[in-house]
Amino acid sequence: MPRLTRAEIRKNVVAVVHERKGELCERTELQIFWDEFLEII
Repeated sequence: MPRLTRAEIRKNVVAVVHERKGELCERTELQIFWDEFLEII
């Protein structure tokens, strides 16, 4: 597998950040789900 240049790494990181923009991390989403779920019961 060829090594990536710094520019390619940066381009990939920027793409992921834009793709995930506005999303919370999965752990946070899971915690929010359980907090809200337990309020209901």
